[in-house]
Amino acid sequence: MANLRKRYSKSLFGTNHQGYHSPEVAYATAADLGAFALAAVEGQVGIFNAADDTIRSTALTAGVQFYLAQIKDGEVRKTPVLTYGSGFLEVTKTAYDAPVKQVTHVGSNGTSGSLGFSSIAVGDEYVVSARDTTPGTQPFPVMEGRAVIRSLSNLTEYKIVRAIVDDLDNNFDYENNADNGFIVADIVNDATQVAIGAVTLAISKGSTLATYSAVHSLTAGDFVSILGVMYEVISVPTTSTAILDRPYTGDTETALATGATKASQQGTVTYVDGTTELGIRMTAVTEDTNFVVGVGDDLAGATITETTVWKQGSGAAWQVSAIEDESLVFDGFTTGNFPFVEDFGKPTKSVDPDSAVTYNLWFLRFNKTTPSMAYPNENAHHLGLVVISAPSTGTTPDAALDTVLGT
Repeated sequence: MANLRKRYSKSLFGTNHQGYHSPEVAYATAADLGAFALAAVEGQVGIFNAADDTIRSTALTAGVQFYLAQIKDGEVRKTPVLTYGSGFLEVTKTAYDAPVKQVTHVGSNGTSGSLGFSSIAVGDEYVVSARDTTPGTQPFPVMEGRAVIRSLSNLTEYKIVRAIVDDLDNNFDYENNADNGFIVADIVNDATQVAIGAVTLAISKGSTLATYSAVHSLTAGDFVSILGVMYEVISVPTTSTAILDRPYTGDTETALATGATKASQQGTVTYVDGTTELGIRMTAVTEDTNFVVGVGDDLAGATITETTVWKQGSGAAWQVSAIEDESLVFDGFTTGNFPFVEDFGKPTKSVDPDSAVTYNLWFLRFNKTTPSMAYPNENAHHLGLVVISAPSTGTTPDAALDTVLGT
């Protein structure tokens, strides 16, 4: 999943490095660099002996000098010559580890927990906040979503919770100028879900129109549950449609079955104000998002449960694509910032951030020596870094890289 939110200077990597990212192409089989340059396909990688430019297919041994080469836009790119097994080179591998989106509940999580409503009095204030705490390697501004709801004389617990969710989800951003949200807030409950006859449901993400496959028997004021999320029916245009009180936040459904299983079906729930336990489920918009939740004022006693713990993981396509973007900048390819980029040219990317391909990563850290500009030091020493990625499954140079690099 590509990260399309505003990140300012926030970065996943932030380290000067060279990147070599293999598409779904096998390890090179050409005998030497010359044959590789003539025969290799776009994106293919191979490790070569520095002494004679022959391909390496067996494990490197201490003292052997080598380099990695890749065909990129029809040309050969090479790493610096490195010495295997020396104290100046460290080779590590990070296998693909699936990221996990964070889910946090305030109040009921569907089975336990409470918002702690004792009574509702005019002027009471109910505060829920979420703060983006995603780690970055560069300074970045704080992003926070905060909902403060003041009670009126006719508010029920559901109406208070719905107002909080509407605020957190920017449902009132009529001018479309609010910052992109980093969480999606939904309403859940501990009530029993009941099937709506035998009808299936069709509903689009972001829509309030629910379309059923047959007569549904719903009336305004009823409550429905769609994949565990609670909505109020505010009108019934026809016997097979209903208008919900806020936009549907899940993925588009075309024939969602009805039944008692909240996690995978849709149905109705009976809401009793003051008895049915409600909760606010906050789900990270993207896999890279980590956040903390707070409550205050008349919700200060609400239960907060981190239902699904966030894991950044490694090797998702969008993560590797971000690393590739940075390596291109460090290589000097910054023409993507210009309006007339085609006049200047730009390198072809190997990794599609929206693809389902997953990647393993290799890190080659080495001592990089350059002539010093500061007298009396003759040389300056820096940390050099080469990042290699290859698909973790399917057609990939993964096994060959493991063999040669000893990982």
